[in-house]
Amino acid sequence: MAAPSETRPNMREVARLAKVSIATVSRVLNDHPSASDKARQAVLDAVDALGYRPDAAFSLAFKRQHQGLRGQPIKTRTLAYLTTQFIRDAAMSNDGFYGAVVSGFNTAICDAGYHMLWEQLEPDQTELPACVREHRVDGVIVDGTADPALREQLSRLLPTVFVGRPYNSTSSSCVLANYSQAVNAQLEYLWELGHRRVACFVPVTSCSYLRDLVRGFEDFHADHGVAPSHPALCTPREISPETHERVLRDYVQELLAASDRPTAVLALNVYAIPIQRFLQEQGVRVPHDISVIGVNETPSNTGQYASPPMTSWQMPQEAIGRTAAEMLMQRIEKKTDVQECLLLNGHRIERASCARAASKSV
Repeated sequence: MAAPSETRPNMREVARLAKVSIATVSRVLNDHPSASDKARQAVLDAVDALGYRPDAAFSLAFKRQHQGLRGQPIKTRTLAYLTTQFIRDAAMSNDGFYGAVVSGFNTAICDAGYHMLWEQLEPDQTELPACVREHRVDGVIVDGTADPALREQLSRLLPTVFVGRPYNSTSSSCVLANYSQAVNAQLEYLWELGHRRVACFVPVTSCSYLRDLVRGFEDFHADHGVAPSHPALCTPREISPETHERVLRDYVQELLAASDRPTAVLALNVYAIPIQRFLQEQGVRVPHDISVIGVNETPSNTGQYASPPMTSWQMPQEAIGRTAAEMLMQRIEKKTDVQECLLLNGHRIERASCARAASKSV
């Protein structure tokens, strides 16, 4: 092979040594399918012999592809965080929920010398994100809903960890907040206070974590050998931002009209806080007449400022982001190939909205 030029080698020299055209060199470096195997091998041999490296104008994808043919792909030390517009907007506004997940993820990867690249996913997107197509990332976090076909593509191409959704895949892992455990723990707390008649407000939804909330409610009663006392008050209800207040006010009326009225009501904080207020508007004393307990406390739905301050359950959002990052980096660095789904538990914030039930409910 010819000795490398004293000056920085260029594509013309690569083409001359490989006995191909400059256009063929470009096609090989771009991984274009029209380049023949023979031409590809000749170009890559010339690149090695001359020590040629594409300049910064060339995508890292070319360098990564070439290096991958010789050995291990070039590491970018960059991880993609793929989210929907809704999650991205919420995180950017520092909502304390999705923002906490992103904060945990970013802190963990920065401490390990990685960088984050944030790219938005459309709800029905099936095309690979640009950062993946161009080989600009070593691994991917998917937070939120993603099309099944896209999930499978990502899982096949790169180490991938899903956050917030329990997707089944043989080549990816997921990290979730344990909503079933949260509901179970809150109900156990009420049970110890003597509550046996507990209503549960649940919205109609396709979200997996809300299905877990319902499952936790059902499992708790099954484990204690009793049926829910008021199944009609635990039936999922249609609710939207436009109907939010009306639906919750109607629910409170149903709750107060129920025979053998419930002594406690459980709901996500976003519903439990107005339910508590609407109960009080009807002359109900919280917690003396009815206790109210929440799940999924966030800065925008904190029970701290309810009156009385509401006992809630806070999910481990920052820990979810940090754990997802650690899991992804371990897979990238080949420290583990085990696919797993981790459920992380939160903790109760005990305040003043729950009291011991009247003796007749025991």
